[in-house]
Amino acid sequence: HEVQMEEKHTNRHKIALITGASSGIGESFARKLSSQGYGLILVARRKDRLEKLSSELRKTYSIPIDVLSTDLSKEKDVIEIEERIAKAGNIAVLVNNAGFGTRDHFVEVDIGKSVDMINVHIVASTRLTRAILPQMIKRNEGVIINVSTIVSETPGPSRVVYTATKSYLNSFSRSLQAEIREKGLAIKVRAILPGLTDTEFFSTEEYGYSGIGDDRQKYARPPEEVVEAALDSLAG
Repeated sequence: HEVQMEEKHTNRHKIALITGASSGIGESFARKLSSQGYGLILVARRKDRLEKLSSELRKTYSIPIDVLSTDLSKEKDVIEIEERIAKAGNIAVLVNNAGFGTRDHFVEVDIGKSVDMINVHIVASTRLTRAILPQMIKRNEGVIINVSTIVSETPGPSRVVYTATKSYLNSFSRSLQAEIREKGLAIKVRAILPGLTDTEFFSTEEYGYSGIGDDRQKYARPPEEVVEAALDSLAG
């Protein structure tokens, strides 16, 4: 608890940018980081959900929050976020969490959906990391968290592009961390690989609104536990 109190004081004017912040793991990151005194830039498609969350967190923690209702599969929306990053200038945490999955065989999935997934998981995450990293290098501090998945480590029939794009995040994170370490910088880059998590991932249009299913629900971790474990792994 003493560490968290110290972080709340020292990070009072720092900003965390979180994509996919309207629910699930992204929302849990927003709640946790706001409780530690971070201001927030919240990114997701569902503006109503973002505004509801930001209103609650502003009242609870008296922190500055910006809401960006954008679609990361579209280049013009990613450029809008890059411009907001440049304007902020003091982003200390980036959480690349936005994403979605499909459940059919590769050849049966509309190619547009597969390309959108590549744009959200790979292109947007790479571009936002590139936009923020110079700020972190200048201050020699910062944290970049790329939300991957445990299934990225194994072959994924019926989720071919999903596992491939998440595998990219794993390799990207490891290689970027090694590069940063070679430069003697204190910035931390991590890919986190949660297992089955109790979120809306399985209840989206892309996944056919199937839900987790009662037979698997008992194995699903709360997103709050995923976030706690991710932040604990960065300590020290």
